[in-house]
Amino acid sequence: MIQMKIFPTILVAAEFLTISHSMDEISPQTYYELGEKYTKGNDVPIDHHLAFKNYEQGALKGHAQCAFMVGAIYQEGKGVTKDMEKSLEWYKKSVALG
Repeated sequence: MIQMKIFPTILVAAEFLTISHSMDEISPQTYYELGEKYTKGNDVPIDHHLAFKNYEQGALKGHAQCAFMVGAIYQEGKGVTKDMEKSLEWYKKSVALG
């Protein structure tokens, strides 16, 4: 589970992880959990772009749910430009990943 670090008026989650850990050390599940936090606003402000970036990183590491969420975000156009072709590609990747 990700512990949130609060600095004077700055709430840091993924940014703190990126600075303090190699990107290779972050598990796909952690990216999924961060994506969920930013999608739903759990303990952090809702930020669709940061949600997308975290889901994308998890998907690139083989996480099927992350790949599905990347497809959904492209379909909805929240945090990224709506793109139905990319959406379909990511949905197919999600199915292939299981």
